[in-house]
Amino acid sequence: CWTYWVVSAGAHPGLLLNIENERPIEFRRDKYGRYEMWTYDGAFDYFDELSHAETVFPRVILGLEGRDLVNLNVKHRSAYDKEIRDARKNLTPSKIAALRSAKNPYYDQLETSITVLTIVLAQLYGGREREGWKTLEQMWPSHDVARLTALIKKTRAEGVLAYLPPRSRAALEPVLSRRIPVATAR
Repeated sequence: CWTYWVVSAGAHPGLLLNIENERPIEFRRDKYGRYEMWTYDGAFDYFDELSHAETVFPRVILGLEGRDLVNLNVKHRSAYDKEIRDARKNLTPSKIAALRSAKNPYYDQLETSITVLTIVLAQLYGGREREGWKTLEQMWPSHDVARLTALIKKTRAEGVLAYLPPRSRAALEPVLSRRIPVATAR
């Protein structure tokens, strides 16, 4: 739905990168005056056959270092922590037990499913991979964990993090293959 062209107007003007996403990007300045790109990973739209309104869109915060796009999610861990805390307020042991025993998590326990997905994706995108996968195993129906894990990894690989250069993507699962388009300065 959105295509952004990031252009340098400096000594060597030109196109730095082109980003497409299903969600808008908000350009904010950090305390040092550098721009950050705050968005949500649009690849999750209609994730696992949820409606657009029910979709959990994980937050993504990107920046530029020279001509390279960088992942700033960990720098803003407090934003993810707040999202996780707020979502956890909606969970009770009985809701988690009901979700864990559900045959169809979305049909049987939609609200709890969305809350758990919110927590898992905030942990994954906020730099807490191990916690995210552990939360999924602990709260999601065990018969569906492997399928959902694979779907999250696939969707994540197709999202905005795929624009990161290979060295910045090394820690992401699975290894993302799309490179960011960069114009050559002359």
